[in-house]
Amino acid sequence: MITEKWVKQVLNKVAYRGPLPQDYAAVTIAVEWIYNHTANPSEWMYTLVVEPHRRYAEVRDMLANGILRKPYDLLLHIWDKPRGFNGDGDLLQKMYDCLGIPDYDEDGRPCATHVKSRWDHYISARPEMLSLQHRKHMFEEQLESYINQGATSLIDLGCGNGSYADYAWWKLKAAHPIRHRVVGVDNDRLPNRVWVGDGPLYVKQNVLNDLPKGQFDIVYSGGLFDYFNDKMFTRMLDRCLDLNPRFIMIGNIEQTPSTKAFMSCMRWNLFDRSRLDLLQLTINHFPAPTVRVDTDNTGCQHFLKVTL
Repeated sequence: MITEKWVKQVLNKVAYRGPLPQDYAAVTIAVEWIYNHTANPSEWMYTLVVEPHRRYAEVRDMLANGILRKPYDLLLHIWDKPRGFNGDGDLLQKMYDCLGIPDYDEDGRPCATHVKSRWDHYISARPEMLSLQHRKHMFEEQLESYINQGATSLIDLGCGNGSYADYAWWKLKAAHPIRHRVVGVDNDRLPNRVWVGDGPLYVKQNVLNDLPKGQFDIVYSGGLFDYFNDKMFTRMLDRCLDLNPRFIMIGNIEQTPSTKAFMSCMRWNLFDRSRLDLLQLTINHFPAPTVRVDTDNTGCQHFLKVTL
C-alpha cells in the first residue's frame, strides 16, 4: 500500500539532482498518489520537488560559471511558464531540443556541447514528451500525403517558433517549385528569420480575432486547440472553413491517468479530448466519411483529419 511517508521518501531522494532510470517507476507512482490523494497537488509538487531542485540548480549553474552550457531544466520551465500561454511555443521547442540532444558524441564520449539534467531525462521519457515527438512525425507523414494529392499551400494556426511552417515550406517548394505558399500565424513573438529569396510568411495576430485572407489547401494546428473549450473549439472549426481548405489537421492531447497526474501537479492545464470527443465535436460541421482521428502509440496524441 502506498503511504504518504513512502511518497515523501521517494521524492526527497530524487528532488535535488533528479531521478535515475531505476527511480522512474517510483517517481511516477508518487506523483499519481499526490494527484489522487491530496487537496492541492501542485503545492505538494512545489514543496517536495520544484523548490528543492531550484535551489540545487542555482548552485549548479553558479559553479558552472559558463564553462558548461546549462541544462534545459524542463522541470523548472514547465513549472515557471515564464510567459504563460504565450510561452508554450518556447516550452515545446525546449522539449524538442532536449529530445534531440545526444547523451554521447559520435566517439562514444559523454556529449560536451550540452548537459541534460536527470530531470530532463525523466521528463523526456514520459508519454507527454514522446507524444510530442510523435506529433512531429505524424505531421510530416500526413503532409507528404497531402502534397501527393496536389496540395500547394498551408497555414499553421498558432505556429510558435515556426518549425512546422519552415518544414512545410521546404517540402511544398520541392514538390511545387513555382506555386507554393506557407503562412504561420501566432499572437506572440514570431520567428526571426533572414531568408534569401522566398520563405514562409509569418503574421502576428490573434487567430480568435482575425485570419489572413485567401485560400489554403491545408489548415494545420498542432497544439492550439488543446487550450480551447468545446465552444471555442467548434468556433475555430468554422474559422478554418472560411479559408476554403481541402484538408484540415488538428492535434489534440488525450491524457492518461499518469499524464493527467503529472501535468496537473505541474499546473499545466489543457482541454484533453478522446477520439470520440473529437468526432462528436466535428459531426455537425462535416459529413462523417470525411473525418478521421489518428492516434500515436502512447495513446496521448490525436490528430483530427478532415478531407473536404
